[in-house]
Amino acid sequence: MSMKKIIFTILVSLVLIGCDHIGSTRVKNLIDLTPKLEKDSNEKVILSDAKKNPFSGEKVKSYKIAKHSIIAQPAIAKKVIYSVDSKGHVSAFSLKENKIIWTTDIAKGSLDRNFNAGGILYSDEKLFATNGSRNLVILDANTGDEIIRKEFPDILRVKPVMADDRILLVQTISNQLLAYDTKSSSLLWMHEGGIETISTKNNVAPVINDHHALISYSSGEVVYIDIKSGKEKWIFNLSNVGEAGLPSFDPALIVTTPIINGNHVYFATSNGKVLKINLDNGTTIWQRQADDVQSISLFGDNLFITNNARQIASISTHDGKVKWVGNLISEEERKTKRPQPVIFQAPFVSVIDNNGIALNVVASNGQLYQFTQDTGGQLPLQPKIVKIEKQARYQWLSCCTGKLHLITAREIKF
Repeated sequence: MSMKKIIFTILVSLVLIGCDHIGSTRVKNLIDLTPKLEKDSNEKVILSDAKKNPFSGEKVKSYKIAKHSIIAQPAIAKKVIYSVDSKGHVSAFSLKENKIIWTTDIAKGSLDRNFNAGGILYSDEKLFATNGSRNLVILDANTGDEIIRKEFPDILRVKPVMADDRILLVQTISNQLLAYDTKSSSLLWMHEGGIETISTKNNVAPVINDHHALISYSSGEVVYIDIKSGKEKWIFNLSNVGEAGLPSFDPALIVTTPIINGNHVYFATSNGKVLKINLDNGTTIWQRQADDVQSISLFGDNLFITNNARQIASISTHDGKVKWVGNLISEEERKTKRPQPVIFQAPFVSVIDNNGIALNVVASNGQLYQFTQDTGGQLPLQPKIVKIEKQARYQWLSCCTGKLHLITAREIKF
């Protein structure tokens, strides 16, 4: 829960304590406190780009992929899953042999063995790993042997990103973006955002597009940078998007991986906005209020989002209006005293039985929410709920087999 919501919840609780039997005595939780989205457009929802049916009905198999709890989304290449864990180990799991084929300790010599930020990248038979320290560690992807490590000015907060065939981008907690030449092992340039004293774990890695990188700093700046020179093409300030005159206890930053489509980019922010930005000049095409967005995905002219109010909505890419809202909670669970907050993976569209099309959302509570379009093209408000594996942190849809793989703290299930 954000600092703003914690403070608001405390204030609400104090008001309720001071009132003698006025109103409901039920304590509101995060689901109740999150403003709900409502439909404000009659535009039809057309599902497109449907993937193969990932639900084969076969018995789910589970395999351990890491020694300890993983701290970031694994990298997958050549039927191998690479992960970095909370104790500083990088592991390689073979999807052919269904076992861990090597593990390397990249935190050797570190007295603190409790890492919770970082990431891992596969590129050109090498792994580039960070684990919430100042070090970037480069490993041989086939053997796990360390090739080189590079120490940076501050802690690296997100996974490294390859900008081209040799330039690697890394970002620090002090809002520095550095370009590292992987061929010469030298720094090319550094870009610095504004100073932000409030730290946050909710960060997204740079996104590469057309020789540029889209960067989100916790100071509220979104910057579009030339990857060769480090020069800014434009800067967009998220702090100006919020409500005027209200204090902010949160860093203003992008909270979902931006989706670039053509000449536009879509993303959700920590100050309750979903935006469509023109990549040429950084101007806003549209923005709409949407609080506590967890995940987004783009299918056709639908931007599907999930939120802490346990909703899924289709937002029109044309004007930002809500075309449809579905529930990510069963009617039975809603009637309980304390329905729990849930983490939602990015929605995806798939073909199901009889060539129908469904919108799917994987949730950390061990449920799959499936909205199947009827013959008239309408999506229901309530989904079909299918039991799956609990505590799914990441999902991976195989492009070859169409299988849905769910990754938990230490296991992969498919």
